[in-house]
Amino acid sequence: MIRHHRFSMHLNQLLPMLLPKISFRILVLVCFILLSVVACKSDDTYSFDPTPYLPKYDSFLKEDRAWIHRNDKRPGYLAEIKRRDSVFKKLKRAAGLDILDTGYNDLQITFTYSMDNDGWYQSFSLKRTPNKWSASINIWKDDYDFVKVPGKDMLQPVNPHVSAFRTNEVKPKSNWETVFRKLNDLQIFTLPDFNNIPDFYREQANSDGYEIEIGTKNMYREYSYYLLKDNKKFWQVRNIIEITDFLEKEFGFEKIKHDSPNAKPN
Repeated sequence: MIRHHRFSMHLNQLLPMLLPKISFRILVLVCFILLSVVACKSDDTYSFDPTPYLPKYDSFLKEDRAWIHRNDKRPGYLAEIKRRDSVFKKLKRAAGLDILDTGYNDLQITFTYSMDNDGWYQSFSLKRTPNKWSASINIWKDDYDFVKVPGKDMLQPVNPHVSAFRTNEVKPKSNWETVFRKLNDLQIFTLPDFNNIPDFYREQANSDGYEIEIGTKNMYREYSYYLLKDNKKFWQVRNIIEITDFLEKEFGFEKIKHDSPNAKPN
C-alpha cells in the first residue's frame, strides 16, 4: 500500500513534465502527416479526370489551318497553307514534339509562341495521358540550308531542320485541376481563329503571336492569335492574354525575347 502511494506520488510529479513533451511530439507527427498529404496533392493530382468537361462530337472533328482558310479563293493560297503546315510538322517532329492532328489520348493543349521571322519558337505543352498529368516548356530554332537558284543571282531555302532545342519539365504552383479549370473557364476549347473575328486588325505582315493546338480522342483544333496589343478590344484576345499570363505565373517561365539569348539553347 505504501509502495502504491509512493508510485502515485512520483507519477503525479512526472506527468506535468512529460505531458508537454508528449503533446509536442504528437503535434509534430500531425503536422508531418498534413504536410505529406498537401505535398502529394500539389505534386500530381492524377485523380482529376477532365473527360466530362471536354467537347464531345459524334465523329472526329478536325479544324486545322486549311479548314480555317477553306473558303479563300486566292490562287494557290490554300496549297501554300498546306505546304507551310507540312514544313512546321517536320520541324516539330525534329524537336521531339507531338503531332496532334489525328487526336491525342486523353488531352494535350499546346501554345507555340513565335517571334517575327527570327526562327525561334517556344511552346508550352499541357498533357493528360491516362491517369497522369504533365507539362513542358520547349524552345527550338528552325533553320534551312540554302542553294543557288539556277540562272538567278539568289539563294533558295531548302531542307528545313531544327538547329537548337531545349526542353524542361514543369509543374504548377497550385495543382493540375486548377490549371485545367482556368483554361476551360476562358473557353480554350472553343475560341475562334483570329481570321474569323470581324474587324480584327491584321495589317502587319510579321508579328509575334501564338499558335494554339488542342488534341483529344475525338477532336483536333488549331487556331492563331497575333498582334495582341493592337486588338485588346476583342474579348477573345483578352482571354488569350489572360491564359498566357496565367500559365507563365503558374509554371514559372517567361516568353523568350529578341534580346535574351541566354534563355535560348545553343
